[in-house]
Amino acid sequence: MSFKSIIGTVLIIAVIVALFTKPGLDDFKSYIRTKSPLPPTIEYTNGFAFSVFKVSYFDLKSIPSRKAGSAEVAVAIPKEKATYLALYGRFWKL
Repeated sequence: MSFKSIIGTVLIIAVIVALFTKPGLDDFKSYIRTKSPLPPTIEYTNGFAFSVFKVSYFDLKSIPSRKAGSAEVAVAIPKEKATYLALYGRFWKL
């Protein structure tokens, strides 16, 4: 076998393995479990042999209400954004 055919065979095998081991949205949700009071917002992009997840985390902040005699109001404030690549059954933070 020539060098080019060996490299081509290895690349084809790598793509086939990536197709069969690509994690889905449910796998990512179990991976990203947080102890935050608010669940993160997940944007899911499904690629051919990989997936990309963009996660936005939020914090709760209490602010005084504008109405007289009202209690404080809880507001969700964006805290952090993260991007993850799902490939070969694993998740990598980019």
